[in-house]
Amino acid sequence: MHTFVIVTSEKDNQEYVLDGTMNTIIEKETYFKLFDVKIISDIPKKEFYHIDMVELRADLLERSELQNVRLFPSMIEVPAILTCRMPADGGSWSGDEESRRKLILESLNSPSQKKFAYIDLEFGFDDREIEAAAKKSKVQIVRSIHDFKSDIDDIASLARAIRSQSGEIVKIAVMPNSPKEVKNLILAGEKCRDIKHVFCAMGPLGLASRVLAAKSRSQWTYASLSGLQKIGHLTPGELVRKYRFRAITAATEVVAAQKEDIETLNMSYSLNDEDKVALPEEAVCKDVDSEQILAAMK
Repeated sequence: MHTFVIVTSEKDNQEYVLDGTMNTIIEKETYFKLFDVKIISDIPKKEFYHIDMVELRADLLERSELQNVRLFPSMIEVPAILTCRMPADGGSWSGDEESRRKLILESLNSPSQKKFAYIDLEFGFDDREIEAAAKKSKVQIVRSIHDFKSDIDDIASLARAIRSQSGEIVKIAVMPNSPKEVKNLILAGEKCRDIKHVFCAMGPLGLASRVLAAKSRSQWTYASLSGLQKIGHLTPGELVRKYRFRAITAATEVVAAQKEDIETLNMSYSLNDEDKVALPEEAVCKDVDSEQILAAMK
């Protein structure tokens, strides 16, 4: 199970530029000069131990930085995802479609020996040239859809429809209106256990979907160094240390608890080798237990 983390740029205090991995995010000084972005250099190293992969949000870079996007994978020692999100999908790309295509193609066709491991493309964005370039470069496509209005009635069926058309990793992010919708998202992931996917809930109600990514059979989950709780993110340290993220399985029992008791309870579960995880009572999904998971598998 993998986690991502977003690094913050000091110059505008935007959550931005990187998603990190392992303990090696970026140590090369050339990176900071290359992108002309003053990434926080004193990020606690302990956070790096809880991160596995990197995502480069090209749509959040300045125009002067875009020419160097293709060089990014060679500057880190872990897999990287290239994402250039359009505004309609919650991104900030301000250029036209053709300039975005050019950026993506240049990154995929880069002569650099190390390339992006994944590229995130919106569902409905069909471009045979980009798809062919990704295949040639052995870059795996993540086909994503972001539902900000909770219009998706059957997440599992949608995931299968996307998969049948593309054969790619399916990412579905929803903005839930209730704990029940988060629960349904997690159960939908179990129904899609034969499909590589990432299912997550956005917004304040998204915490449970991030922590319980193993229950939804997701390939990875997202986090950020500053927490970004308004979009459902925790820090990598909170995920791994406070919520036992790496120990959670599809059968892990979810226990509802008071916020002040969460860390103590989860530490106790770890010490006693109990397959449980405590979540805040208001974080939903407390009723997503192993029995429901097993029922969803039938």
